[in-house]
Amino acid sequence: MYKRIINSTFLPVFENKFLLIKALIIPLFLIVILTKLSLIYFNDSLIIIIANVVIFLLNITIAITTHRILLIGSSSIPQWGLFKFGGREFSFLITSIFIGVIMAVVILFGAIPLMFKESIVSMAIIAISAFFALILFSRFSLALPSIAIDKEISISDAWEYTKNYKLLCFFTIVIFPVIFALILGFVYELAIGFLIKLISPHLDILYPVLDVFITVFIVSALSATYRVIKEDNPEYFEKIKSSSNEALIINNKNEITVNTNDYEISFEIIKNELIKQYEKLGFTNTVVDKEDSWMIKNPEIETAYVSLAFKNNAFNIESYNVEDAKLDIFNPNKTD
Repeated sequence: MYKRIINSTFLPVFENKFLLIKALIIPLFLIVILTKLSLIYFNDSLIIIIANVVIFLLNITIAITTHRILLIGSSSIPQWGLFKFGGREFSFLITSIFIGVIMAVVILFGAIPLMFKESIVSMAIIAISAFFALILFSRFSLALPSIAIDKEISISDAWEYTKNYKLLCFFTIVIFPVIFALILGFVYELAIGFLIKLISPHLDILYPVLDVFITVFIVSALSATYRVIKEDNPEYFEKIKSSSNEALIINNKNEITVNTNDYEISFEIIKNELIKQYEKLGFTNTVVDKEDSWMIKNPEIETAYVSLAFKNNAFNIESYNVEDAKLDIFNPNKTD
């Protein structure tokens, strides 16, 4: 299983290298610019804070894009990557921050003895707490790829689903990526440092390129772990069927809760309404057509798309670079 995950970490990245480069080139370019600005205005704390926040958000989109390409395929993202920070991205962000906060609390709790006396025992306690925080991270983080591909599970679900894979998750999500990042980072930092001295100091822009390169492989390791656990335990990731008679429809920024006893609502009904509206606008290319996810594009407008996803009894409609969906359900008084 370890070999299977390691192979699944590298092979999909190389198989999708051109797609990944194209999808990540713009956020990478922005990260390079923001990193340069941070170095130029290193005395301006406001610019530093803003630049780092934006870089963090760009890394969120890089992680989601990578997860989607490796787990779903090329049709899961627009040609030049994701630029819309919607519900999926916000959920990924909040979950990432929440996991980080939990880890910080555990480490800070272990650091309490250091406030009174620095000793071997207190140092051992903080080391143990840091180790436990990494265990939490290795198990909670399984929620992240599920969010990225619109199959969201909670961190409590992730904890439950990884109970039989504790050592596997710790190795593939913590130990292996750290070793890989250290080795690759060391070798390439030496190479970049040599080029900077030999050719030009402006080649320091290669450092953020290296960071993104390493990030892709770390994300790939998490994707591979998620895929293996899902393949071995498909029942963990089945859609949760709700017994509620209410359904939530999210149409970009608009939301409506519908009583299914009053309205006939289904994935197919909403999809057919979207097809009817957007075919007139040239959206004739169906790139995803699954039971709970669907996407169409306009062959003449590469960056525009319309998608529909169903999860947790909610229908999520996204329209990018095109007018919002005009569902009849949002216009109950409409008459034909």
